[in-house]
Amino acid sequence: MRNNQLFVSLSEKGQILVIDGETDTVADTIPLPTAGSVKGIALNPVTKRIYAINSGKHQLIVLDGSTKEAVAVVPVSPFPSLAAVNVKTNRVYITSSLLNTVDVLDGEANQLIDSVGVGNIPAGIVINADTNRIYVANGSPDHDISVIDGYTHTRLFPDIPVGHEPGLAGIHEDANLIYVPNFLSDSLSVIYGGTNTVLKTITEGIGKNPYAAGVDTFANLVYVSNSGSDTVSVIDASKHKVIETIPVGSCPKAVAVHTKTNRIYVAVSDGITVIDGETFEVTNKIETAASPSGLALHE
Repeated sequence: MRNNQLFVSLSEKGQILVIDGETDTVADTIPLPTAGSVKGIALNPVTKRIYAINSGKHQLIVLDGSTKEAVAVVPVSPFPSLAAVNVKTNRVYITSSLLNTVDVLDGEANQLIDSVGVGNIPAGIVINADTNRIYVANGSPDHDISVIDGYTHTRLFPDIPVGHEPGLAGIHEDANLIYVPNFLSDSLSVIYGGTNTVLKTITEGIGKNPYAAGVDTFANLVYVSNSGSDTVSVIDASKHKVIETIPVGSCPKAVAVHTKTNRIYVAVSDGITVIDGETFEVTNKIETAASPSGLALHE
């Protein structure tokens, strides 16, 4: 697995695209061993493993990032949604929207070692590897964030109330801040992981149906995709204020921030929009054969 690559899951095609981050072109296509809806994608750059979720077949597909070959197909809890990796512990966490659980995979053995109960219809999941805390977005009627202790695999109560239908959160590990887009509230909740409390709820400048957040830790900026407005809101994290709104294309969803090249990748209905983090201008559009369902970046 080389540096500066973006991995894109295409749900309808049952495959993963490899984007060369230098040229922003498709460098490779990885067919997955089982057909079905590929919802989420995550990676561990340390072990060079790529994890793709086959929701319809209730599987986690493990790929070798160097050979692009499948090394395991792991049965997981029904209707898995998304996955996140703690690179320091080599654990993979997978949300199950049917059982309201998070499965825990040992990344070395490729075996499930635990399952943790969370809130209703969990989907989005993000990890602070430094604190070993896992944050899970729960849907209706909970509309909150469950926190899991990664050392003990226990749920830490109480859950953190946020807006309606929290989506794909972004995290600033150094500042221990979690940015949660609230899809039906048109807002962004800022959570401080030290106290598990909401510091700020940003509404001004956030577009309609915010879906995902990506964090540039170097520039201290947060990028929020507004799927109902076809835009990305740029937030100054030091002021909790929207400073720019960027038109990006139809129905933007997943966001990936490349802090080294200062490029931001946004999944839209027909491809990947590329934003220059210096000028906040769209510089490229990578066409895909189907709508991207997930992004994972290897810087």
